[in-house]
Amino acid sequence: AANYVTKFDGASIAIAGGYSEAKNQTVDADDFERMAAAVSVTAGPVNVRASYHEREEVSTISTGVTATQGQETVEIGAKYTMGANAFSLVLIDAEAVADTGQAQDGDEMTTIIAAYKRTLGPGVTWSISALTADADDGLITGTSANSNSGEAIMSRFQLKW
Repeated sequence: AANYVTKFDGASIAIAGGYSEAKNQTVDADDFERMAAAVSVTAGPVNVRASYHEREEVSTISTGVTATQGQETVEIGAKYTMGANAFSLVLIDAEAVADTGQAQDGDEMTTIIAAYKRTLGPGVTWSISALTADADDGLITGTSANSNSGEAIMSRFQLKW
C-alpha cells in the first residue's frame, strides 16, 4: 500500500492505493486478491473524493469457472461547507463480476445520496439525508421482477458533551 498527502496554495491532495493477496486454502481455487485506490482533493470549502475497490473473482483453476463472484465498486462524492452548513452528494456503484452467463455476473447496485448538515451550536448538529437505490439483475434473461429500487429519508440530531 502507498499513501501520498500534500498541501499547496490552500489546497490539499491525498492519494492512496493498495493491493493484497491471500492464500486460498481450498484445493484447485485461485488465491484471494483485492485492490483499492482513492483520491481526495480539498480547495477552500469544497472537498471531492473518489475511490475504486476491486475484489477479484475466485475461479476453479482446473476449469476456469467462477467459484466465488468478485466485485468492483466506484464511489464519487463532493462536499461543500458554508459556515455552519454542509452539503454533500455521493454516488456509489457496485457490480458483481463472474463468468459470463452466471447468475451473479453483472448484478449491479447504484446508490445516490444527498445530505445537509447544520451545526446548531457547540457540540450540537442536525442532519438530513435522502437516498435512492437501484438494484439490477445483470443476467441477460433476468426479468424486471429480479430488480428492485427504493428511496429513504433519514434525519439525525446529535448532542456531544
